[in-house]
Amino acid sequence: MMPLVEMPYKYTITHFSKPSFIREEYEPNIPHDLLFKQLIQMYFEEFIEVFFPKFHAKIDFNSVNFLSEEVIPDSFAADKRVLDIVVEVKWKSTDTIIIIHVEPQSYKQANFNERMFHYFSILYNKLRKPIIPIAVFSFDEPPNIDHFEMNLDNVNILRFNYFPIHLRSMNWRHFIRKENPISAALMSKMGYNESEKVQVKLEFARIMQTLKIDQEKQAFLFRFFDVYLKLTREEEDELMAEIKKDQESFDISSLPISFVEWGKEVGREEGRVEGREKGREEGRKEGRKEGREAEQERVALKMLQENISLEVIMKVTELDEEQLEKLKEKL
Repeated sequence: MMPLVEMPYKYTITHFSKPSFIREEYEPNIPHDLLFKQLIQMYFEEFIEVFFPKFHAKIDFNSVNFLSEEVIPDSFAADKRVLDIVVEVKWKSTDTIIIIHVEPQSYKQANFNERMFHYFSILYNKLRKPIIPIAVFSFDEPPNIDHFEMNLDNVNILRFNYFPIHLRSMNWRHFIRKENPISAALMSKMGYNESEKVQVKLEFARIMQTLKIDQEKQAFLFRFFDVYLKLTREEEDELMAEIKKDQESFDISSLPISFVEWGKEVGREEGRVEGREKGREEGRKEGRKEGREAEQERVALKMLQENISLEVIMKVTELDEEQLEKLKEKL
């Protein structure tokens, strides 16, 4: 599946009636920015904690308010994509309400810095509150500079700065001791080489074992990770063998069904009867509780609640239109 790089788009002007999300829409394809948006919304406090610890100490996270989604005017004409997160929070020391704007960006864009300034200007014009602008770059190319300038001859008219996170520039090993679900998931986009892929996923799975999160959120994190770090069959077998060696750290029964399936296959290949029986037992138990289809339906229901297009949902979940229409009846 190809990333959304050169897809046509348009912007629609809608008058504001209340604080809003900035929104642009993708053509159906892998919704990279949507996946990042869902991840950051799910773990917003953890996102700020791991990447902006100084801000984290100053924000009252009991006051978090994700603002409603609207379409805004935009003068750019490049390509269209699902856009960002706008959050209203309280600054502890002054009780001031501030805005945090997080922009996931999955490909390099020549006018991105100007776009960030444009969004900042619109948000400030509407909300008249301090704004912390953050960009999360998930592409492989070198990152954009972190500011937009306007100059006239030798006179600097304007300099706008934002806070960039360029994942590929980060060392994944710096995050393996952090019990943080968002940095664990984002290790899949950090700077590792091909020979480290199995180790990266092993450390991700190890962190997942330490976190006390429900099965639905755990399944989403594993699916997110698998989108960006794909293992060959041989690498999957190597990973499962490493997990089975470390029974003190890993409860295989708590891992997603994909890990259980790898365990069954490794057991058969090694001729270990115990491995085969455990794999089959865990596979049956996981299948009864969740199953692939149940997991897909949970994700699809969340996306339907956010009014995501059926084409995008079908692409992400692999459910067909008839299944999605039946799910709509549950809403």
